[in-house]
Amino acid sequence: MLLQREPENRISAKEAMEHPYFKGKGSDPELEVILKNQEELLRGHEVMMDNDARILANIVNLKIVLEKSTSIICKAVFEATEVKTPTCFIILDYKIQFSSISTTGGID
Repeated sequence: MLLQREPENRISAKEAMEHPYFKGKGSDPELEVILKNQEELLRGHEVMMDNDARILANIVNLKIVLEKSTSIICKAVFEATEVKTPTCFIILDYKIQFSSISTTGGID
């Protein structure tokens, strides 16, 4: 109707303005399906955004719990194990001969 190459085959502007497309009258069933699907997609998107916010909050809380737990576990492991290394060092003005150290840890 409107998209005719030859002007004499086209409808007039007045007739075009009376067309349901320009009047907003009538509906296209396919268009209604598309609009309905779009609304469903928007609702689904909102649900996903809410879920993303909850997941992010859970991740932050989990990070805090893990940091606290790691600190507690490391402290417990450190305190539960025997210390077999010196906990302090003494600077001597002479060299200790390793051959004179017994297996019991004392100096012969």
